[in-house]
Amino acid sequence: MTFNINNGSMKLEETMHASKVLIVEDNSQVALDVRDSLQQMGYVISAITASGEEAVTLAKKTNPDIVLMDIHLRDKMDGIEAASRI
Repeated sequence: MTFNINNGSMKLEETMHASKVLIVEDNSQVALDVRDSLQQMGYVISAITASGEEAVTLAKKTNPDIVLMDIHLRDKMDGIEAASRI
C-alpha cells in the first residue's frame, strides 16, 4: 500500500484492492466528512451508521477491513462495547 501525493491531494494506491471501511459516528456531518476524505484517498466505504448495535450487524454483513468507531454513541451500546463485539 502506498500513498501518491499530487497537487496537494493524497490518494491510496492499492495493488490488490481498496480497503473497505465501516464508519461508526453519531455526528452526521463528521461521518460525511470522514467518508469524503477516505473516498478521495481511494478507500471504499462499506457502510456508515450512528448505532453501535447496527455497527455489529453491518460488520458481519459487509466484512470491512477497517472500522472507524466513535467511542461515545447515542444509543444503548457505546463504541467500546461495539468494537469488542466486532
